Amino acid sequence: MNEIDQKLEAARQELLDLGLRNKLINYQLLKTRGVEIIDELPEQVYEMLVDKERQMSFLPAPDPEEGEEEDEEQVLLFEQPEEEQTSGVAARHTDNKLQTSYVSAQLQRRLLNTFYTARTHIEEQGVNVLFLALGLVEWYESDNSELKRRAPLILIPVELERPSAQSRFYVKYTGDDVGGNLSLQAKFASEEVGIDLPLPDDEDIDVQKYFSKVAAAIEEKPRWAVDTSAIVLGFFSFAKFLMFHDLNPNTWPEDSLPSQHDVLRALMDSGFGVSESVIGDDEHIDQHVDPKEMHQVVDADSSQTVAILDVVGGKNLVIQGPPGTGKSQTITNLVAEAIGNGKKVLFVAEKMAALEVVKRNLDKIGLGDACLELHTMILPRFHGRPVKPLSATDARIPPG
Repeated sequence: MNEIDQKLEAARQELLDLGLRNKLINYQLLKTRGVEIIDELPEQVYEMLVDKERQMSFLPAPDPEEGEEEDEEQVLLFEQPEEEQTSGVAARHTDNKLQTSYVSAQLQRRLLNTFYTARTHIEEQGVNVLFLALGLVEWYESDNSELKRRAPLILIPVELERPSAQSRFYVKYTGDDVGGNLSLQAKFASEEVGIDLPLPDDEDIDVQKYFSKVAAAIEEKPRWAVDTSAIVLGFFSFAKFLMFHDLNPNTWPEDSLPSQHDVLRALMDSGFGVSESVIGDDEHIDQHVDPKEMHQVVDADSSQTVAILDVVGGKNLVIQGPPGTGKSQTITNLVAEAIGNGKKVLFVAEKMAALEVVKRNLDKIGLGDACLELHTMILPRFHGRPVKPLSATDARIPPG
C-alpha cells in the first residue's frame, strides 16, 4: 500500500463512527423527541406499515388525572387480556394504533418535536433520518461492564404527518429500503467483539426469524440478549458509514481507483500548488475577455469574473466569502458556462438551501429545464455497493 492509499484509508477510518455517541450503536431515548412503543408485536407492525403500506396513529396512555373523561376506546385497548396461543393475536396488536406509555399531552409534545426535527433534516440536507426500529440488541462493552447498551436491528424509514395542526399525528412507511444496522455489524465485527452480525434479507423480511438469527449469533455472550418486543421511533443516520463504504477501493474498478484520481492525489500528496490566474491583479479584464465568448447569466464583478475564467480554464480553486458576497451568483454563472460549452456539471451541497438558491437563479433566466434535481435519501443498499450520499443539481444539455 503506497502513501496515498494509506492516507485515504486513514481518512476512511475517521468516517467509521463506531463510538457510543452513534445512536445506531448506543440507542438512548431523547428527552423531548422520539417515541417508544409498548405492548405491540414487531412482526404485526412491520406487516401493517411495510407490507400493507397502512399509516398508523399513536395511542396515549390513560391519564388518571382526567378520570371519567378518558377515551373509552383507549381504556378498552389497554385493558384487553393477553391473547391465548389458541386464539390468535389480540385486537390491540392488529389495529392501526401504536400504544405508548405517555399521556396525551406528553405524547403530542414529543411527536411535534420529532416532526419538526425530521422536517428540518429533509429541508436542510435532503436526508430522512427518522426510522421506526424493530427489536433491540442488549449488549455490554466488556465482560466486566455493568452498563447495558442497546442498538436497533430492523430500521424502517418513516415519516410523520397530520392533516391539520389540530389533528393527530400518523406515521407511515416512506417506501425506501428497509434494512439492518450496518454500523452495529461493523462494531461487532471488530477484534474486541468478534461477532458476525447477520443482516435481514432485502425482501420479505421475516421479523421473528431474523431476531432468532441475531440471538444465535450472540449466544456466546451470556449477558447479551435480543429484545424482540422493542419498537422505537427515533433518529438514525447512515451518512458517514456510507461514505466509508463508498471510499473502499475494493468497490471500484481497477483502472479508476480513488487513489489514482488526479484531484485526490493532489489532495493527499502533492498538493494543488499555486497557479497564476489567467488575468493578473493589475490587468484590465476587458483586454482579455470577449463578451461574445462569455455565458454569464447573472451580474458578476471583476473578482467573480476572474474566478469564472479560471474555472473554465481548468484550474482548481476555492471561493471564499461571507454571506451576501455573490458565491451563489458565481456558481450560477459557472453552471451556465458549462451548459453553454456543451459540458455537464455536478453541483453538490450539504444543505438544500444552497441548491435551491442556485436552482431559482437558473429558473429565472430560463435554464432551469436543463437541470435534473436529485435529492437522494442517504440509505444503504444492503447487498452490493451502497448508494452514494448525494444531494445535487445535475445540469445537462437538453436533447436537441
